[in-house]
Amino acid sequence: MEGGFSKALLMTTENGVEVVAKIPYPNAGRPRYSTASEAAVLQYLRSHTTIPVPKILAWSADPSNPVGTEYIVMEKAPGIQLSKVYDDITQTGRLSLIKGLTQLEKQFSTIQFPAYGNLYFRHSISKESERHLLDSSLDPTGSYCIGPACGPAWTDAISPADKKTRALSEHVRTVCTKAYEVATCINNKDAYNARWNMSQVLLHFFICIEDPQDSGHVPLLAYFIEKIVGNWEQMGFTDPCPIELECQSTDNGLLLYTFSV
Repeated sequence: MEGGFSKALLMTTENGVEVVAKIPYPNAGRPRYSTASEAAVLQYLRSHTTIPVPKILAWSADPSNPVGTEYIVMEKAPGIQLSKVYDDITQTGRLSLIKGLTQLEKQFSTIQFPAYGNLYFRHSISKESERHLLDSSLDPTGSYCIGPACGPAWTDAISPADKKTRALSEHVRTVCTKAYEVATCINNKDAYNARWNMSQVLLHFFICIEDPQDSGHVPLLAYFIEKIVGNWEQMGFTDPCPIELECQSTDNGLLLYTFSV
């Protein structure tokens, strides 16, 4: 499976057990740090919450390992992708789903870390100046620490003060979005139902176009064309799609799309 920031491979072991191997793309974040942090976060959530996350079987943030790249191997999560069944779920079922998600979110919000940054295993951050240790109430075994932010948008060029300002701004935006959604459900049921009953493909277009595109409008248009071609029949079109899409992998691991009409 090809994602925006990583590639996921479904593998079967000799005893028939299915596992997932996740390999990050170069745009996933800071090399080494992103994989190390993701492994720590998954393990922490599995150990300190009831949030259902897959068990990590093996991982490495060192691209010089025998595999030749950073990776995380984890259990395959049971179930089916929500996007495949969402349109068939009743309104009551969707509200129950949202309620369950908010209960999981509550577990996230109750964890108050002492610093801004990413969560890591202590052994992943060798420099003491980059580590902020956790209180024993959060980390009884002394296995974790807060280290440098490593996401694609959180580079070393951004000062800690700017990172905090950005995080607080994003938090305010998220709260306002949730408040608008709840208010719409209470005061304008027709608009709320139209929003939730819309085709997920079309709905994603509206959501995506709201976000600023730092790289310009051309990548956004290319993304739309890719989604339209891949979901032509799901969007209700009966005639053949007039656009042909060819995908090639470049030497640096990026995907190059060619369109023809």
